[in-house]
Amino acid sequence: MLEPESSGYNCFKYPGKEIKMQRLKDRVALITGGTRGIGLAIAEILASEGARVAINGSHPESTKIAAQKVGGMGFPADVRDRNAVNRMVEDVVDQFGSLDIFVANAGVISVSPVLEMSEEDWDLNFDVNAKGVFLTCQAAARVMVRQGNGRIVAIGSSASKTAERFIAHYSASKFAVLGFVQGLALELAPYHINVNCVCPVMVETDMMEQLAVEYSRVMGGSPDSHRKSFHEEIPWGRMAQPEDVAKAVLFLASDEAEFITGEGLNISGGLEFH
Repeated sequence: MLEPESSGYNCFKYPGKEIKMQRLKDRVALITGGTRGIGLAIAEILASEGARVAINGSHPESTKIAAQKVGGMGFPADVRDRNAVNRMVEDVVDQFGSLDIFVANAGVISVSPVLEMSEEDWDLNFDVNAKGVFLTCQAAARVMVRQGNGRIVAIGSSASKTAERFIAHYSASKFAVLGFVQGLALELAPYHINVNCVCPVMVETDMMEQLAVEYSRVMGGSPDSHRKSFHEEIPWGRMAQPEDVAKAVLFLASDEAEFITGEGLNISGGLEFH
């Protein structure tokens, strides 16, 4: 008799034999900002579930290295450049034949009090975090509309829902991402294309290391003290790991999430509830 294995609902055991059910077998997934941190973790988990993975990054060499790690292909492009984005999506479809899953992960963060904030700092956050999501999702959605199906997941933030001091520009750009996702979800629902947003709390990556240093510069204290505070303010007692976010993306990209669209899913260890 075929019985579920207790260690994972996508694993089954015959006597003396384990079979892994790959939820994304042969589906094509493109992840922006996929060369490290959250993006690379997403690429790895989607590949482990059978997806054929295309990784985008801003630098050709790091994009190539990351793609090799997951047995995929690299597609370097600046997500702020419409022509580059359109070429990237066309190249993915040319190479793989379709685009079934798109993850808009590329993002930046910086720290600045509003009264000292430069236009350049504001523009960078909005160009990458908001405009980049718009351009890449638009290009991916056009392909998916022609196909009549697809999954789009944007990476937002707990700051998409609750602002924080000294990152008002970042928070505003992530609020924009969530609003865009909800509007796009309504427009694409007739085509059975799901569009969702994952909203993680602070994730233990190089970006959070940079944030601790920046907070130290603006607020005083040591980077270590700010790293400690990142952990302590989360009820679960730790920052999120890239894999925590990747698992949520996997769920939203899978058939199990077919009837879920327009959501902003909190990955926050109890810090964010709405």
